[in-house]
Amino acid sequence: MICLCLQPRSVSEAGRLLESSTGPACAVELRLDGMETPAVEGILPVRGRTVIVTVRKREEGGAFRGTEEERLRILAGAVRLGADYVDLELSAGEKAAGGLREEIARRGGQTKLILSFHDFAGTPAPETLRGIVLEARRMGADVVKTAVTARFPEDNLTLLDLLRFGAARGIPMAAHCMGEAGRLSRAAAPLFGSLFSYAAPSRGKETAPGQFTAHEMTVLGRLLGYEP
Repeated sequence: MICLCLQPRSVSEAGRLLESSTGPACAVELRLDGMETPAVEGILPVRGRTVIVTVRKREEGGAFRGTEEERLRILAGAVRLGADYVDLELSAGEKAAGGLREEIARRGGQTKLILSFHDFAGTPAPETLRGIVLEARRMGADVVKTAVTARFPEDNLTLLDLLRFGAARGIPMAAHCMGEAGRLSRAAAPLFGSLFSYAAPSRGKETAPGQFTAHEMTVLGRLLGYEP
């Protein structure tokens, strides 16, 4: 499933971006950390789209400048307002993940929890990545997301093999390599079971290095024989 990454600067801009985000994307990731005053009120609920809410902290490539308590309150608010997924970094810790799981349970379990791991320096060893996937699952992840940086072509193979590792254990995953050297993994990840293919709405609107546009992902999917 193509996931269109949107990074609004205000509630009103979020509404405009959602209204104009037509095309091949089946889901949207709302990156609220780019907002001057991040909030979900006035944005959610969104009808007719699968919505992932993310408030990415600076240590993991985001722009959020508030406290961790504020950030977790925003994600809890997204749960209350019916987001399909909320994305929390694995580094936030077990207490934070547990708090969101409790909020999800109070709301009937409709929202799914993504626990994400990012490495902007390189690609960890396969055994390290497998341990990260298992730890995220143990902490209650409905979906495990891993985004690492490809420095060499073979790093793409490491991430694609990680998707096979997750699939063999029944662990829903989204995984890709960032950077120009990692574009192969972005194109091929759906073939190995990645739930989401994160894509930009247009060139120049990327939220991560090496990201394809939604149109490019659609073309690649058709060329490789899958429906993104």
